[in-house]
Parts: sequence; structure tokens; C-alpha cells
Amino acid sequence: MNNTDILFSEIDQLVAEQTIKRVEIQDRIERELHAQYADWGVLQAAIERLECCEDVRYGIHADNLIYSWIRFSELSNVPEREREYLDTYLTQNRGLSVDWDSTVLIQYLGDDEILVVDDTRSSNGVYQSGALIIEEDDYIIDGDCVDETMRNQLIEAHLEKTGYYPGIYRVTCTGDVYPVSTQGGGK
Repeated sequence: MNNTDILFSEIDQLVAEQTIKRVEIQDRIERELHAQYADWGVLQAAIERLECCEDVRYGIHADNLIYSWIRFSELSNVPEREREYLDTYLTQNRGLSVDWDSTVLIQYLGDDEILVVDDTRSSNGVYQSGALIIEEDDYIIDGDCVDETMRNQLIEAHLEKTGYYPGIYRVTCTGDVYPVSTQGGGK
């Protein structure tokens, strides 16, 4: 082994030691920040509002995943270097995501929600997991009017048949998303 090999070996050892030390420090930072986030009352209140659907809005992702979101302006006060730790905390402990640019907390509601699409020129109907489960013709009256009561009864029959009760959302042609109550016949 020549001098250069020895020097490279020393550098490799220093890098390995620094990497281990860096990971240890990052773990300590994560534990400390996660404890702070768990005690951050405003954050916990926002999470509870999101999970309880208080003052939330809904959206649809490009791959037809429905999500709920709530504005949380306090996100703008989180230092840049701490953001990945808050992301990790929310993902691991609450199943939530953050949109830092829009200062919102996001909760994806699953990929098997029922989607009601009834204001487009084509592809109208009731879908679940991307599959058409109720054709629009089954709840249209007078050729072009949606009979919401009939549609909701058909959805309820589907739920009873499958024994599975996911969320039900109406998606407009502009991408707006609204929760649908099938109990009582209305939107």
C-alpha cells in the first residue's frame, strides 16, 4: 500500500465517521422537533379540524384521488431547514401531506371513494376505483335532468350490496369536489 492509498483510506474512514455522526445528530433533531410538533397546539387543532372535516375543502388529484385540505398559514413560519422534519412527522404520525407553497395541510382520502360525475358531455356516471358502477342513464329523467334521489338510491343499493361504505363525492367538470350525502336525497 502506497502513501496515496493510505490517505484515501483515511479520508474514507473520516467520511464514514462523519456520516455516522451526522445521522445521529439528525435523529436527535427529528426526535426533538417531533416532540415540539406534538405539543404545538395550533398545529394539533388544525389537524383535528382536517380529520373531523371542519371547514375543509376538497380537491381531486390528477390520478382521481380525492383529498381534503385546510389552510394552515402557520406553515409559513416553519424555517426551511425544519420543513422536511415536519413533513416526516405529519406523514408518519397522521398520514398527512403539506403543500408549502399554498400553506395547506392535505389528507388523501383513498383510491376507492365513489365519484359522481354528472355535468360533462361524456363520461357521466358514478365511478369507484376508476370503474363505472352506475350508468347515468339509470338516473336521468326527461333526457337530460339528473334525478338525484334516484342516483342516491342506486348508490345506497350499491353500498348495501358490497357492504363497503367509502366517501361519496361529486366532481364537476371544472374539478371542484363536493361531498355527497345519499341520506335524504340531496347533494
